[in-house]
Amino acid sequence: MTNDILKDQVFEAEEEAMENEPDVVAEVSDARHAYETGDYQTIEEYRTRRSQSAS
Repeated sequence: MTNDILKDQVFEAEEEAMENEPDVVAEVSDARHAYETGDYQTIEEYRTRRSQSAS
C-alpha cells in the first residue's frame, strides 16, 4: 500500500513538473530508479544514522 501511495505521489509530481522543469523531471526519474533498485534509505535508517553520528 505504501508503495502505491509513493508511486502516486511521484507520478503527480512528475506530471506537474514535466511541462515546465526538465531538471525536476530528471531528478524524479533518478529518484524513481533509485527506489525501484532499492538504492534508498528509510526515514528510520536516516534517523538511526543521524543519532549515531551525533553521539
